[in-house]
Amino acid sequence: MNQWLKIAVALALSTLTATAQDSEHAFFAGKTVRLVVGFGPGGGYDAYARMLAPYLSKNLGATVIVENRPGAGGLVALSGVYMAPSDGLTMMIVNGTGAAFSQLTDQPGARFDLGRVGYVATLSAPPSLWTVGPHFGVKTIAEALTANKKWRWAASGPVGDSGHDTPRPGAAGV
Repeated sequence: MNQWLKIAVALALSTLTATAQDSEHAFFAGKTVRLVVGFGPGGGYDAYARMLAPYLSKNLGATVIVENRPGAGGLVALSGVYMAPSDGLTMMIVNGTGAAFSQLTDQPGARFDLGRVGYVATLSAPPSLWTVGPHFGVKTIAEALTANKKWRWAASGPVGDSGHDTPRPGAAGV
């Protein structure tokens, strides 16, 4: 009898999912969706958006327009989308790491609260990469973490300071 109950629940849930998809399709059908990119044309985020737009258009039954709004490493676009009235017809590809650091460090252009932003999906999650030369004296991350050195790194965008120093607790400068 327990097996029949499981089957009934599964059937009921699949019907609810199909109904939700039908109502979402009805909402988007024939409308125009803006897929905002916080960077200029020709970059990686723009390429993602332009590859994704035909798929979204087909599955939503809507016209999908890629709209580039470059500035401040994507913060101009994210702040604009965040502050605009929510109509369900604007989506954005966000540099999540940059946006999170911008919010956490109170950058002037960060006029958003990521905790209140609707999230659809992750497009990619590449592994982090750290490259050091052979003269650096470490070969593994574990060695770097226990080294008694002050590290320098280069970055770009509103949350990066090229050549910014980060001392490790108790570490002496290099």
